[in-house]
Amino acid sequence: MLQETLRVKDEELQNLARELRSRDSMIKEIADKLSETAEAAVAAASAAHTMDEQRKIVCVELERLSKDSERQQEAAISKLKELEEKTSTLSREKDQLVKERDSALKEAHLWRSELGKARERVVILEGAVVRAEEKARVAEASGEAKAKEASQREAAAWAEKQELLAYVNMLQTQLQRQQLETEQVFEEKTESTNGETSLPMTKETEKDVDKACLSVSKTASMPGENVVHMSEDQVVNAQAPVGENEWNDIQATEARVSDVREISAETERDSLDITVVTPESDVPRNDLPPESFHHQP
Repeated sequence: MLQETLRVKDEELQNLARELRSRDSMIKEIADKLSETAEAAVAAASAAHTMDEQRKIVCVELERLSKDSERQQEAAISKLKELEEKTSTLSREKDQLVKERDSALKEAHLWRSELGKARERVVILEGAVVRAEEKARVAEASGEAKAKEASQREAAAWAEKQELLAYVNMLQTQLQRQQLETEQVFEEKTESTNGETSLPMTKETEKDVDKACLSVSKTASMPGENVVHMSEDQVVNAQAPVGENEWNDIQATEARVSDVREISAETERDSLDITVVTPESDVPRNDLPPESFHHQP
């Protein structure tokens, strides 16, 4: 019985040993699984830590990106405002350019119309210029003819003036000769009457003096009508332009001719009155012709 109990106990012990071995194998499996789970937990913890760090990094990056986006948004808003202002200015400039274009088109139309009118005026003016040139040619031809005629008249007036001056010089010499002869006659008469007392002149002596004066005046004078006629014709017909000195010379010669005419008439009326030729007060001395001073005897 003991053997059987021992065998039974051995069998029980063997069963327990088998159970223990099975339990050890299970514990090993569980330990292996636990170690695997622990490793997995450690790996998960490390992964979680890395994920936390990455999350922090991502948060920082997100904050930076958000700030950058805000700055970019503000810059974009400012650019949009600038673009809006530029578009508004461009629209205003466009309107202004459109107005200027319209005004330029109107002005161009006006200039076209003015150009047409100017062309018409140019045609009219060209016709007027042609007519004016024709008139100028005619006027030039008539002016040349008048100039030739005036030069001819001037030459004739100059020749007449020279003749007048020569004639006046001759009259001056005759007058001076007449004065000398009358003075000689009076000197002879006064010498003949110096011996006598202060008695009145007889009619015979008066007649002798009158005859002597008349004879001298008749021999020395020329017809007065010719003198007057020549001076007037020469003054009236001198229509050509004459210089100031030549005109003064002509006036002086006319004054001298009138003086000679008056002297000849007075000597014929009253031979006893001896007149002296003096220039008029309104005629200056420097207006006398210079030739009259060179031809005196």
